Formats: sequence, structure tokens, C-alpha cells
Amino acid sequence: MMLYTTRAASHYMRDPEDMLELAIERVNDTFHNSGLGNISLRLVHTQAVDYDEHGSEQFNDLYRMVDGEGPFKDIRRLRDEKHADVVGLLVDDPRGCGLSTRVAPDSEEAYFVVHYACAAVTISIAHEIGHLLLNLETHSATGIMRGDWDLRDLQGVATGFLLFTPQQAEIIRTEVARRASRPDSSRR
Repeated sequence: MMLYTTRAASHYMRDPEDMLELAIERVNDTFHNSGLGNISLRLVHTQAVDYDEHGSEQFNDLYRMVDGEGPFKDIRRLRDEKHADVVGLLVDDPRGCGLSTRVAPDSEEAYFVVHYACAAVTISIAHEIGHLLLNLETHSATGIMRGDWDLRDLQGVATGFLLFTPQQAEIIRTEVARRASRPDSSRR
């Protein structure tokens, strides 16, 4: 499930839901090109949220959403109603491309924020989903999980080949299988 602020949406010429569908398609392409063709994201819901992130930081935005503060007070109910495993929020904060709650959280704690430009131009959503699925507290030296992307990485984004490493793909495959086999895995 993806939420977006009015400020973030104001930068798109088209409907933000169209951009989010395209961004999720690119995440699924990244999974497929990384050898994870049996794993994909399904965008179950998109919605504008009446939240002004101006002057805030992604950390604060993320934990206001996680803690259900203000306009996010019904976020857990909505996540459950829509059967969403992960909740993302598009914000207008150019100081970073994104941030996720923590490494390998359960669905109840799987949240991330992404700067609107990074969601549209790079594959930051895939990167943040990677943090949620990998048991890595740090960034890697190569691939999509690098902390700072250089020109070569951005060229990889443009051609669809900034990917998870084979080791990361195996960890993701194992983590998704573990989650799917749990008796309480009613989301999907």
C-alpha cells in the first residue's frame, strides 16, 4: 500500500497513482532481473494523506506514520483492511531517497518513506523493500543495496540492471518463503 502527501503529488504532471503503479512495476522488474521472478509486489491501495512534511525529516515522517500520529491515526486499520504487507509513503524531502523502519520486520512494522523524485527516477522503493526483507543493517558495496549510487549505478537504473546480488536474492527468497509459511500470513 502506498500513501502520498499533497506536496509530493504536486510535483507530478500525471496522477500520482499512475506513477506509483509504474514504480511498483519497476520494483517487480528488479526482482525478476535479480532472479526473483516468483516474487512480486502488488499495489493493493494508493491514497493521498493530509500530512505536511515541510520542515520535517524522513525519520520523523516515517515514525509519525508508524506510530499512527495525526493523519496516520487509522493507518493500521487501513493496512489490515487492504491486506497490505508493507506501507510506503511518498514525501517531498530531498535530503535523502528513503528510509525503512528496520531490518526484516513483521508486516505490522513494515513501513518506509521515499522522496517522490527517487521513487519516479530511481528504484528506491525496491531498495527500501530490500531493507525490509534482508537481514542487513548496513548497505552493500554493490548493487541496489548500495548506500550511495554513482553514475554507473544510475545508468544501471536506466537500463534496468541495478539489481540485488545473488546472495541478497537468496536471502530474500528465504525470507519470503518463511513469511508465507507462517500460520498468521493472512495478508496477500
